[in-house]
Amino acid sequence: MLRLPGLLPVGVLLLPLACFLVLSINVHVSPDLYWYDQQRIGQVAVLVVTALSCMACIVLGRGAVSFGRPSPLILMAVAIVFMLGALSAARSEHVLDAALEWSRFLLMGLLAWSVGNCARTFPGTTSLLLLGALATACLWFLGARLGPYMAILVLDLPLSSTAFLAGFDNPRFFGQVQTMTLPLLMLPLVLPGLSRRIRIAAAAFLVAWWMLAWLSGTRGTLYALLATAAAASIVFGGRGRAYALASAGFAAAGAVCYGFFFAVLPGWLGTPVDGTGFARSAFGLSSREELWRLSVEYLYEHPLLGIGPMQFAAAASPIGAHPHSIPLQLVVEWGLPAAIIAMAGMALAVVAHAWQLDRQLRAEGAGANVELDALLLIAITAALVQGLVDGVLVVPYTETLLGALVGLAWGRAHRGRECLPVAVGGRVIVTLVLCLSASVLAVGTWTQAEQLAERISRQEGQSGVLLPRFWSAGWIDTHAH
Repeated sequence: MLRLPGLLPVGVLLLPLACFLVLSINVHVSPDLYWYDQQRIGQVAVLVVTALSCMACIVLGRGAVSFGRPSPLILMAVAIVFMLGALSAARSEHVLDAALEWSRFLLMGLLAWSVGNCARTFPGTTSLLLLGALATACLWFLGARLGPYMAILVLDLPLSSTAFLAGFDNPRFFGQVQTMTLPLLMLPLVLPGLSRRIRIAAAAFLVAWWMLAWLSGTRGTLYALLATAAAASIVFGGRGRAYALASAGFAAAGAVCYGFFFAVLPGWLGTPVDGTGFARSAFGLSSREELWRLSVEYLYEHPLLGIGPMQFAAAASPIGAHPHSIPLQLVVEWGLPAAIIAMAGMALAVVAHAWQLDRQLRAEGAGANVELDALLLIAITAALVQGLVDGVLVVPYTETLLGALVGLAWGRAHRGRECLPVAVGGRVIVTLVLCLSASVLAVGTWTQAEQLAERISRQEGQSGVLLPRFWSAGWIDTHAH
């Protein structure tokens, strides 16, 4: 086992992630960068630091957080998926972009694994650090947006969802974060020992956070939370029904506040309202069917290895640079075998964890730890449901948050358990792979970041809009290779 003294590795591994969660949606570093590009650079920095920290723990050969291997079956499945992805990347038309995506996905897995190891060894500390950072980020974001609200009304400025949700270049990206945070922000309401004032403040915060969810107009968020609330009421019995009813109540209260503060009150004061709320059909696909049709065509032409990671962005579709669907993204770009293994693994993990939590929730004396585990599972499942129709594995803040929550849920599910040790040969292989992946990701990001202004100018000149993938200007320029 690899052990460093005390909580040192928890801080080394998780503090960069916690800082990213808090700062990247609240602090705009440079006016020359879109929020999306700033968050991508921040995400890459977190992933590279995580890789370096893990390599240091492996080389030192001692640590309080055990970096052992997963079970052989999981290890084999992950290895097969990434080997197939590497083959797909090697035969793709734009190898460097494919290698960039492959390396990012690998290090995202490393991030989840690292969080999981910390949570298994120190579940309370890890949960407090990450969920506390997430709550701080949400509270800061809410305060910074609601603070100027009265000034906007007094100065008769237009209320705009895009401007009001600054921190995300598209309100839909904010909606993806809402999908994961809304279930988790209910935690103070079920924790024992909290004062009535704290519970009232938490409830008020939830109502305001739901108000912003209505403001963003993200249909995927509402559908995903509705689906997971219905599933929780079935799977978790009385506890699940209580969660569903509470969610419905907070959603309704948020809708009332949204209607008053962004429709009734501005209308009474004569304040212009620009682009707030649901401007699209609740059941329309927003041209996603064209992306899905293109995905099916690519699947028919390249069923085994796909067209290569990130290669959908080379199609220069005027609608999007990714299929807006996790299953289609994996099938089209990584190939059918890799996608089947990955999606089957996700489904089995969710079902197995739900079954385990159901038994714990129905047992006598189920406490706050089980409640937190259930909320984590609901948040992750909601993100995966939304990922059926949205780019959850594309937006940098969203996928980083999802990876952190997956790692936290996995580690808490295995808290206190010893993990299997890694042989010396395995440590060497892991170190070399991490070194290669971190180098590819760091160098590739740095090289492309220097060309961001030119890339944005080219895409705006061709389509007039930016369609994000790795960068906000997400197309892979076929003429630049």
